[in-house]
Amino acid sequence: MDRRQTPRTRVDLLFNKYIDGYPHVCRTIDVSPSGLLLERVNEPKIDREFYPVEIGVLDPKGDLVERLWLWAQQVWSDGERQALKFVGLEERDRRKLRKLLERAGHIEAAVAV
Repeated sequence: MDRRQTPRTRVDLLFNKYIDGYPHVCRTIDVSPSGLLLERVNEPKIDREFYPVEIGVLDPKGDLVERLWLWAQQVWSDGERQALKFVGLEERDRRKLRKLLERAGHIEAAVAV
């Protein structure tokens, strides 16, 4: 049974999840206004209840154009996959997340994230 309360957008985007102050690269599988599903790439086998995450968009040269910092809570974890929900997300954060995904070419302007 799918318990999602908001639609998700399929996204293949790398981002950093911080564990004990150190960044660890993860790959997003899908994103919604309330959270994301990720695949762990290379991180220690340590589960935390909360994680700071850093999502950034690179230009064609590979330079960082913009970044967004969010606080996320673990919903579930199964092998290399993990679901996180955003905590304390304000409307300006939602707009910035949508803008980042649009810039990265992952969503159309008409899709609500």
